Amino acid sequence: MKKCGKCKEIKPLSEYHNETRSSDGKTYRCKPCAREAARRHYCPKRSTDYWREKKYGVTPEQWDLMLKRCGNRCEICGKENKRQNKRRALCVDHNHETGEVRGLLCDNCNVGIGKLQDNVELLKKAAVYLQERGSYG
Repeated sequence: MKKCGKCKEIKPLSEYHNETRSSDGKTYRCKPCAREAARRHYCPKRSTDYWREKKYGVTPEQWDLMLKRCGNRCEICGKENKRQNKRRALCVDHNHETGEVRGLLCDNCNVGIGKLQDNVELLKKAAVYLQERGSYG
């Protein structure tokens, strides 16, 4: 049993979220009080949809169409996104010079082509390198 720091009611530990930094391993607010605090502090400008639209010009409706088009899979490697929150699933791939959105990629593919500076020639050289060298050892 534990006393909630907000409503001051004594409740069983199952009524509290886990918190590894706490001495008893539970949050100081019960779940209903924590939910209410989260509602009060919610700001739509912090949402993924807001930032995606602001940065890439992709509206939530366009995002849903893009996800449907690619089948919720990376458009390079085909890896299926298994995250429950489909809105944060894949990365928006875009041309860094024009800002034009190209598609949706998994984090690994997006970082990979980004590290190769979106340069087709470097990507071809990397492919040749992998084909010629195979694996180390």
